[in-house]
Amino acid sequence: MLLVASSFIPALFIAVFFYILDKNKEPFYYLLRAFLAGMASIALLVVIIIILPDIKLVHGPDRNALIDAFYNAAFKEELAKMLLLLLSTWRARHFDEWYDGILYGVLVGLGFAFIENVKYFYEFFADNGWYVIVGRTVFSMPLHALLGGIMGYFVGKSKFSTGPDRIQWLLLAFVITVVVHGLFNFSLTVGVINLKWLILPLVFILWVRVLSYKKVTQSGGAAG
Repeated sequence: MLLVASSFIPALFIAVFFYILDKNKEPFYYLLRAFLAGMASIALLVVIIIILPDIKLVHGPDRNALIDAFYNAAFKEELAKMLLLLLSTWRARHFDEWYDGILYGVLVGLGFAFIENVKYFYEFFADNGWYVIVGRTVFSMPLHALLGGIMGYFVGKSKFSTGPDRIQWLLLAFVITVVVHGLFNFSLTVGVINLKWLILPLVFILWVRVLSYKKVTQSGGAAG
């Protein structure tokens, strides 16, 4: 129970933070549905992995680190999250303003991160203790939440746009999150050089970016 609580409590704090930023509060049911959709995206990820098997290169571990980071992990995980975000919120009656996309995206990301963290905590807590909990709480969980917010920002822009631009914004939502997620993972796994120092500024930039998107969605400004 302690390990489950260690994953759920940080998710709750992040969810409440973004909920407070919402000027027109969403019904609790829709928030819960988005969070549960994020949890369900783990099951969808398993299906995607079966359909799209992992790629392993034979030339050098760092090449495998690149493929693992951007395709085996980021591409598949963001695909699962985006499909569940669209399925659970696109036609939701209360998805009636741009910021809702950010809020729902954050909750989908948190639902995914909650299940993933519980899995990591049970697998690695015995060997790494609180280091694994602190590391994933400070970096990995915010990463998934903030990538969900970025994805939701562009999904919201697509929903409230007309014409062919709608597809453009959906593609952008997916491509940006895959690239950033892949960079995060690659920074942790590449061996030829030490890129772990990138993690902190990357997560900080994501916080700044998502909060700037929040201002755009609630001020009626142009998307950046």
